[in-house]
Amino acid sequence: MANRTNRQIPEFGIHASNIKGIALKKLDLDQKAPGEHQTGFAHRDDHYMLVALWEGKLKAVIDFEDHEFSAPCLLMIFPEQVHQLIPQTHLSGWTVSFEAALIDEDIRSVLEKDWQDQAPSFNNVPTVWLEQINSLFLTICQLYYKPLITSQSAIRALLMGLLYIITGNISASEVKTDHKKSRPALIKQEFLHLLYQHFKDWKKPSIYAEKLNITTAHLNDTVKRITGRSATEAIQEHCILEARRLLRYTDLNIKEVGYQVGYLTPSHFIKIFKTVVGLTPAQYRQRLI
Repeated sequence: MANRTNRQIPEFGIHASNIKGIALKKLDLDQKAPGEHQTGFAHRDDHYMLVALWEGKLKAVIDFEDHEFSAPCLLMIFPEQVHQLIPQTHLSGWTVSFEAALIDEDIRSVLEKDWQDQAPSFNNVPTVWLEQINSLFLTICQLYYKPLITSQSAIRALLMGLLYIITGNISASEVKTDHKKSRPALIKQEFLHLLYQHFKDWKKPSIYAEKLNITTAHLNDTVKRITGRSATEAIQEHCILEARRLLRYTDLNIKEVGYQVGYLTPSHFIKIFKTVVGLTPAQYRQRLI
């Protein structure tokens, strides 16, 4: 049980470096560069972090779920996810942190669809794929630590190339269809993208449907068919995930937690929380003690 003495969950940005919005380092979680934070305690970041694990074993706790990773694998930590990384053996590999604004919208969409809404990692990375990725990491590293006047643009381009290789491999079946996704898959992907950005303010499926230029019924039918849950259930579950984070890692009272996730009426928040979790917020917090 964490010591809840904070009014908010610790959140970190990318430390200052000569490359704005990008931070690269060898994978050694026991050591940190000036300005960096340790990763062995529960916190979240305002940016993406890609972990390329080439040797060793790593334990990660991501939004209340325990994961064990063995090399070679790729792990993505998304903005706002509460996480901690705990080495189990000596580690070899890379981490690259980058701000969302630096990457293309289509890459962000694929990352959300294939990683954030599915599994946190991809294991048993093929040798050819691993060599391609490692080569790009080495090139980025050379520019990162021996900067040129064009390093910012070059590193961003190489990072984009790295992410295109990764998303291309994890979405191989979609690439084979000339990059065209089915309409239902696109609707679900765009819905989730909006949900992750606006869940605190947009509680009704009709708002998302309007933004997607479809009917509310069509949105609900599509999301239900693909995910097994309605758009309303998806909205509520994501709101309650953030509420669980706040109940676990802060000392905000239940009314304050409800406000933080966009429920202005405490009784309504408690009702939604119990529907999703099966416990009231007070019961949930009590079980954490």
